Amino acid sequence: MDRKKRFWLFIYDFYYPVGGMDDLVGTFDSFAEAVLSDEWKNANMENSYQHSHIYDTEMNALVRGN
Repeated sequence: MDRKKRFWLFIYDFYYPVGGMDDLVGTFDSFAEAVLSDEWKNANMENSYQHSHIYDTEMNALVRGN
């Protein structure tokens, strides 16, 4: 995984939110790539027990999460 990419996708089970960097499942050059990724889609399906966050490394901010 290339940690030099701007958008980082973290996914974790809501009942085990302790993974830190272990929850990093993908890095992307654009926000659009991140929300179109299979990992994001699977974590945001109805009845999913996972949470997901997209972090913007240039803005140092969480830009999307559930």
